Amino acid sequence: MAARADHALCLVNVGGLQLLFDPVEVQTIEGRYDPARAAALPEVDLRLGLKVEALEPDHAESLVIRGRAGSLRLIVCRIDQIFRSELRELSSLPRVLQTYGRRLGLRGVVNLAQGVAYLAAPADLGAALISAEAVA
Repeated sequence: MAARADHALCLVNVGGLQLLFDPVEVQTIEGRYDPARAAALPEVDLRLGLKVEALEPDHAESLVIRGRAGSLRLIVCRIDQIFRSELRELSSLPRVLQTYGRRLGLRGVVNLAQGVAYLAAPADLGAALISAEAVA
């Protein structure tokens, strides 16, 4: 599937995993995570939900996305940038990730200069991890 070369994307890091979100789905980039704001919105720590080791355990950043049931705060290791992509092609998920990855909102794989990133729907990702927490 071809992607538009001028599409804006928000790149976040969760451990060694790079995720790309459409900025239309991002309401606010909060920057450094402040637990004092936690009561204001439901939140999902993607580092814990995706079971990845934090790059800097004492540093986290957050962003607010439009969730299915309202706003949702996602906690990540780092919010790198919003940039105009130079994407020419969006590759489909590897076969091993197709079923599980789609449940997590992963839509495809993008090759960036800094490595592979997964295009993800943040609302689907947040909802899937909230459901997983509820089952656990």
